[in-house]
Amino acid sequence: MKKLILISLAAGALLFSACQQMEKVTINVNDSTAPVLGTSNVTPDAITAQYTPATFVVGGKEVKPELVRYSLAVVKLNDSPVSMAVESDDSAEGSVTADAGAVSTALVSLGCAYGETVAISMVVRARLSTSAQNGYIDSEGTIDIASFSIKKPVSRGGRYSEFDKASTWGVTGAIASASLNWDADIPMYTNGTWHVAEGVELTSSDQFKFRKDAAWAENFGAAEGISDEPYAVTLDTKQDAGAGGKNLCVSEDGVYDLLLNPDAKLYLVVKHVDDPVAAYDKPSTWGVTGAISDAGINWDTDIPMYTDGTWHVAKSVKLAASDQFKYRKDAAWADNFGAAEGITEEPFIVTLDQDQDAGAGGKNLGVPEDGVYNLFLNPESKKYRVEKAVEISPLDL
Repeated sequence: MKKLILISLAAGALLFSACQQMEKVTINVNDSTAPVLGTSNVTPDAITAQYTPATFVVGGKEVKPELVRYSLAVVKLNDSPVSMAVESDDSAEGSVTADAGAVSTALVSLGCAYGETVAISMVVRARLSTSAQNGYIDSEGTIDIASFSIKKPVSRGGRYSEFDKASTWGVTGAIASASLNWDADIPMYTNGTWHVAEGVELTSSDQFKFRKDAAWAENFGAAEGISDEPYAVTLDTKQDAGAGGKNLCVSEDGVYDLLLNPDAKLYLVVKHVDDPVAAYDKPSTWGVTGAISDAGINWDTDIPMYTDGTWHVAKSVKLAASDQFKYRKDAAWADNFGAAEGITEEPFIVTLDQDQDAGAGGKNLGVPEDGVYNLFLNPESKKYRVEKAVEISPLDL
């Protein structure tokens, strides 16, 4: 039996950010149809499912297909029923994809821990994308994954924002800070070409190499012909990587980013640049929504936030001066914050780098100029703060 969740909105009962009262809508369960799950593909990097589209009937009329969005959702965790949508890409017609990092984030929000291996079942979830017509239908079939390893995602933003897929490559060695002695691997993430282990603390006496699948069949060290071991790398310079080459090291203690391009047989070692919001690494139930052109959203989805346990932040959000935004919990409007109580200006232009009062259901917010911002919220103290994101120069890869 198809699973349909309906949120019926009584006229005048719910006030949205645009301050418009929504009229009651009714989804016709009998005439609406669930998406039909087709073939699926599960890899270490992503989960992709093919589907036949759903149909929604609202007020006796079928909703236009372009107003229906699709995502993957976790509906079973270690044999317990759950319901957690996963950030997904449905841009390919009849296909929806969630990368492993997004699935991991969803599972952590359900109480799992990074590094844990779990059994999950997933469905294709169809939902209405208009704020006045909320509801979703899950596919009847499920994608059953007996062993899913929850991996900690790389931090959002910064120079490695596009390195968002788990890599089969890793860094191993005698690395004191990681308690390694050639017996385990520091995970790497990839943009499809280069792979990075970010923020590795190394001493000048440590040694390391790159290897694939935590095995030695494919590994890279110093260039062919180099006999020094360990070989001291030249920072900020792409160097030839030798298959089975000598161990590598750095000349001075520090924190480094270790990069590898196995196809081109190149490696690069650079000093790590601290991201001031890197400590906000736990997925939050809060998000940022709005009319945000760069993100391609119009009050219909949320930019995820991360938390240190007290403050929550949406990292490196590109905003135009004409954009508007608010904070909300669980991608719904029951708990949302905007400008302070008593402010009537909309959008209210925030003062940068300053804690400001957040009003429950307050007016939409805006920024004084185009830029890339970190958007903070402390829902307990009812404060928000907007800061220009630290610009970290991209690498010449």
